[in-house]
Amino acid sequence: MALLGVVLVPLSFLAIRIADTLIHPIVIDRSGLRMTSEMGITFGISIAAFLALATWMMQLEATVKLRDLAARRHRQLSSSAPRTSPPAASEGAEANV
Repeated sequence: MALLGVVLVPLSFLAIRIADTLIHPIVIDRSGLRMTSEMGITFGISIAAFLALATWMMQLEATVKLRDLAARRHRQLSSSAPRTSPPAASEGAEANV
């Protein structure tokens, strides 16, 4: 899978550079940003939404892992605790006589 990425990233970069002369605009280059205000607003909103989604997903993952850890500890403690069984019905009746 990594080999595919090694091949596709340079290919994508080259395709964008070739397509720049035809139809594809390059809006971020070494000289800065070359985008209209509408494009900049859309780009900013999408970055903010992506960061919000990533933050929420990391918090969700941490919550799930903490709950799983707590459940494992609870199961471990409940399985290692000595179990006391209630007295049998016949034992309780003899004590009352």
